[in-house]
Amino acid sequence: MQNHPGFPIEGDASECRFWTFRPMMDINEGMMDIFLTMIDKFSSMLDIFLFMMDNNFQMLNKFLFMMDSVRRCWTIFYKC
Repeated sequence: MQNHPGFPIEGDASECRFWTFRPMMDINEGMMDIFLTMIDKFSSMLDIFLFMMDNNFQMLNKFLFMMDSVRRCWTIFYKC
């Protein structure tokens, strides 16, 4: 019997009742591929969310700057 990653070194695979008959390397690589794909998708969604929040904060900053200008003009007008 060959030493395959999914098989025991000694004895027959039928001796083990809970044997999966699938190489563990394939399972681990598949799970890692799924995990990395999920991280990539999450990263893309996070980038889009942060871009939208950046636009919102830019608009808020412009609005607050405009309100500050209105306050300054109103203060000057009120003092006259």
